[in-house]
Amino acid sequence: MVQDASPDQAPVGSGTRNPTPGRALIDTLLLAINFVTALLILAASASAIAAGDDPYAFVSAVLTVPPVGAYAVAEWLCWYRQRSGLKRLLGVCNLLLAALMLFGLVSGLGEVYVSPEPIDRGLVAFLVLVFGATNVYLGACGWRRVRVSTPHSTNLGSASDADET
Repeated sequence: MVQDASPDQAPVGSGTRNPTPGRALIDTLLLAINFVTALLILAASASAIAAGDDPYAFVSAVLTVPPVGAYAVAEWLCWYRQRSGLKRLLGVCNLLLAALMLFGLVSGLGEVYVSPEPIDRGLVAFLVLVFGATNVYLGACGWRRVRVSTPHSTNLGSASDADET
């Protein structure tokens, strides 16, 4: 039996598929955006820890570093080391963060609505656009990762169900 030695083909029986070029490009873009954002948050947290002027900023930065650092490492492992099992976990993290940001956006808009003092509508529109776009990105990224990493099997029965047919 002659096997194709092309580097684009997965070995026979390996159970893995090499991603299509379009999918690889999307995965690379998601890695770049998410990894750079995580590094920027880590840099801002390190700056707040090093400055130490405000105790609240210090505590917030100390509490931010572990989860954001773990996310950045998982992002790197998922893409560079091709640990595709982390895609679902990263997708769930993205969806949870999108839900948290949506809650913050809606509660902030509620506070603006009931505030007795006038608030600049331009600022509100800018914040809605920025947080709305970030929320849509996180939701789409998380949804894609959860869907790509989940097998699309229609056989939900147990092995004993297959034996009976």
